[in-house]
Amino acid sequence: MSTLRFDHMAIQVADAASARELFSGVLGLPLLAAHNGDDWDGAPWLMMFYGLEDGGQIALCALARRGPVTKTITDLPHYAFAVRDRATLARWRRKLSEAGLVVRDEDHGRQHSIYFEDRSGTTWEITAPPSRNDVDRDAASVIDAWIARNTRSGSAGRHS
Repeated sequence: MSTLRFDHMAIQVADAASARELFSGVLGLPLLAAHNGDDWDGAPWLMMFYGLEDGGQIALCALARRGPVTKTITDLPHYAFAVRDRATLARWRRKLSEAGLVVRDEDHGRQHSIYFEDRSGTTWEITAPPSRNDVDRDAASVIDAWIARNTRSGSAGRHS
């Protein structure tokens, strides 16, 4: 089996604008990408990816019409490892299944992931290939548009 590398952590945030201010403005992490959709546990969602120096990423996930984070939602938080390729990922899938863990697949386009819960209920992911810290120049406008559509104030600072 190849060695696992920490890939990213996904964390639910209650306020996309303040999370953006902290991670872009205060911490100075580069905004790599932003994605959004209509239905994650019944709510519109926004995911903002910030890069870390070692190649890892932090994915901040906001859901519209949700207050302060009191109950986790599907897959949040989760902790992700990366492997070199999909063949290695398939070997991990078999090994986890053989250990009696329920494993589910998800296709993220460039990456494919498997998710599973440990015996304590923590969600883990193994993804292939590893994330790349390429900057998507449209990420800031994705965040601005999502905040405008899905928050009361609609205010969003300009950070990248």
